Amino acid sequence: MVEAILRRTLKRVVDLASMHSITSDALIAMSKDDYQVLRRAATRARLDRKARFVCAKCGHAVYAPCEGRTGQPYWKHHPGAPQLCPWWTGTPASVDIVSAQQFDGA
Repeated sequence: MVEAILRRTLKRVVDLASMHSITSDALIAMSKDDYQVLRRAATRARLDRKARFVCAKCGHAVYAPCEGRTGQPYWKHHPGAPQLCPWWTGTPASVDIVSAQQFDGA
């Protein structure tokens, strides 16, 4: 059980535009405006089929959603991340699965 918790903690990413490292703590401490700028940059890159932020361990693309219960942002791998990454965050659910969960299977 403890191993699963540790494996699902992505602690640091690299911003490929600046080559600076951004820790999970720095992400949580960001102002709401700075966080929205970061999310927009990640989304724009994803739409262009590029990575803007990558995991500092495995180099796979990541994004920063908000946790549902706390509202705190966190780093999460995009689909296809290697499960051997010590910071692997699991396989994200598809849009259809999320919608079905949201709307009781509809």
